[in-house]
Amino acid sequence: MIGERMGIVVEVENPKKNNILLRTFLRVRVVLEFAKPLSTKFWMKRENLPNTRIEFKYERL
Repeated sequence: MIGERMGIVVEVENPKKNNILLRTFLRVRVVLEFAKPLSTKFWMKRENLPNTRIEFKYERL
């Protein structure tokens, strides 16, 4: 869902190994449209929970 806000999702890297969380971020590979500005954050609605802010960092642009 997070990757789809940015573009077409190609790959999502699992942050868990042997059911242990290895890091505090999620790595998603997406196809971006060059004509659109790059997002840096957005608010995500969650059911029965408060909204949460999602922030982006880009690798290998």
